Amino acid sequence: MEEELCIRIDMPPEFKEEFKLALAKTMKEFEDQFEFKMAEEIISKSKFSEQDADELSEKVKLSMHEQLKEDGLI
Repeated sequence: MEEELCIRIDMPPEFKEEFKLALAKTMKEFEDQFEFKMAEEIISKSKFSEQDADELSEKVKLSMHEQLKEDGLI
């Protein structure tokens, strides 16, 4: 279940637009960092090794080469 957090900030009206822009920028940076940290956490638990990646890459290259040959492009 999601919860909502509300924060009220009182400020002079002349700073309202600048504050909104700064807050939007800050929240975007926070979101980007949060997503990166989540991805790091997921990756840190992965059993997919660099060797696995190399093997998969080689299989993809060979498959693409065969497809290009069948299509008469090489």
